[in-house]
Formats: sequence, C-alpha cells, structure tokens
Amino acid sequence: MAKASADTPEGIHRIGGANVAVTLEQFGLDRLPPEERLELLELLWDSMGEGTFSPPEWHIRELERRRTADEATPSAGIPWEEFKAQWLGQP
Repeated sequence: MAKASADTPEGIHRIGGANVAVTLEQFGLDRLPPEERLELLELLWDSMGEGTFSPPEWHIRELERRRTADEATPSAGIPWEEFKAQWLGQP
C-alpha cells in the first residue's frame, strides 16, 4: 500500500495521484487469516491485467539477477506452491 508522504497527514495515502484514507482495519483486512490475505493479494495482482504495470528499472535488474542466480543453482529454491503451503503451515 502507498505510504503517507511528508506533505500528507497521518493515515492518508497517495494512491493514483489522489489522497485517500485507507487502512487495513477499514476494510476488515486485519481480521483475515494469512491464507485469505494471500488469496486477496493474488486476486488483486491477477486483476491488473497484462501491460497495466511497468516495474521500475531497478526491479527488472533485480529480477534478472535473481533469475541468473536461480539458473546457476536451481536446487537452491523451492516451487511457489510448496513455499505457500509451508508459509500457511500446511503439510
């Protein structure tokens, strides 16, 4: 979530060029269990659609660095679904 800047009051966030008062508590997100928060995050990400988001150049470089490291030692990582299950405490 966007953070308040020095020129916006506490609790107000800049989103899409507008000042909005958005908190986890207002939407009840603070009461969701981790599994449902993760599902919501996935839904939001998927809703962005192809071509609606351009990551900053530094992000692209970091992804390339990580991909190169992964290709050099593929056994160092685990599949996303396995990580997600571990994070959620599932066997």
